[in-house]
Amino acid sequence: MNKQLLCRDYPDDWNIVPLSTFALEGNTNFVDGPFGSDLKVSDYAESGVRVLQLQNLGDGVFIDQNKIYTTEAKAAQIVRCLTKPGDLIIAKMAEPLARAALVPDLEDKYLIVADLINLTSLP
Repeated sequence: MNKQLLCRDYPDDWNIVPLSTFALEGNTNFVDGPFGSDLKVSDYAESGVRVLQLQNLGDGVFIDQNKIYTTEAKAAQIVRCLTKPGDLIIAKMAEPLARAALVPDLEDKYLIVADLINLTSLP
């Protein structure tokens, strides 16, 4: 890849590779969040599975604020959108586009919203 095509500079000794290089094989290891009507504000709960939003994603850092949850039952309905500590979450929209951060180990599992993409990490 031509270094001039990138938005940011990177060290000369870095290799540019597809994100899929770091994902486990399978069709649920690089997924986006649920379609809007699959997770609504009315699905939020006082406790349960924490829902990660764009507000939790800084540029390279996880922001442990804006804590919202959904029930275990709702999370089970959209299990494809679950993420776990060590996975990489990536913004699909908002500036800066494609900002990313590792999911912290504050919870056992999380659910991502439609504005995020989850890359399941290699063990």
